[in-house]
Amino acid sequence: MLLAIAAASEGVIAVLDVITGQYLSMRLFYLVPIVIVAWSIGRSAGWIFAVGGAVIDTVVQLVEKHGHVLMTLVQGVLGAAVLVAVATFVTETSVLLHRERDTARRDYLTGVLNRRAFGESADIEVARAKRGQGSLSLVMLDIDNFKEINDTMGHEAGDAVLRGLADAVTSAIRATDVVARVGGDEFVVLCPATLQHEALTLARRIHARFGDVYDGSSISIGVASSPPARCEIDALMNAADSSMYEAKRLGKGIVSSIPEAAGSEPLDSSPSSAEGAPLSTQPRPIEAPDA
Repeated sequence: MLLAIAAASEGVIAVLDVITGQYLSMRLFYLVPIVIVAWSIGRSAGWIFAVGGAVIDTVVQLVEKHGHVLMTLVQGVLGAAVLVAVATFVTETSVLLHRERDTARRDYLTGVLNRRAFGESADIEVARAKRGQGSLSLVMLDIDNFKEINDTMGHEAGDAVLRGLADAVTSAIRATDVVARVGGDEFVVLCPATLQHEALTLARRIHARFGDVYDGSSISIGVASSPPARCEIDALMNAADSSMYEAKRLGKGIVSSIPEAAGSEPLDSSPSSAEGAPLSTQPRPIEAPDA
């Protein structure tokens, strides 16, 4: 649609250029569709419209016989070079600004979203869940004894563990899930349209992948789910946080869950061995909201 509008704009400019003749040059107006296309779509599209605008302008000048033919062609080539340079500059500026905006939304160490960006994404997902009547789940993770890792092995080792956990989480989640680092060693995964037993499956997968990489470290995971009628991100995070600390109380390195975020009791759980890592999970889907 944007390309069609931009192409039509160049056509309109050409018609106006013919109508105005020698009294008014429309060359500068070709910059408008070129800048829009280069900013929104990219360098190649910008170049195409830059060359196209220069060709159209040159043809118009030849048809109207504004000056010598050779001079008009030379001006057309120079004009195309200028327009291509403008398109390139606009594209590079757009890429740089988008990159800076994305960098501001991400945690500098792990590359996942930071707390502020997570809040923005969470608000969108909560609103979407309420409109679509879909359940929302949240997984909260914390590295056990992280302070001891920093104190005994150094901060570089601690940073490596944080990056390793971020990689494990990122490789385990779905494309629709939202992962962020919200504290020193705390991560959250927001799972849209996800029932509790599905979130528990994801939590197990994350637990297993982290354990495969770091035998000397463990993570405690809390899972909470909420139906759309009571879907609020603060309540969901508080429930997942409580569930995570319940996992720590039960012995750390455990996955714990709460059936629903609004006042439900946590599931009974006790440590058990699963794929070489202690887990405490009893999947129990949340109840559907009342009609």
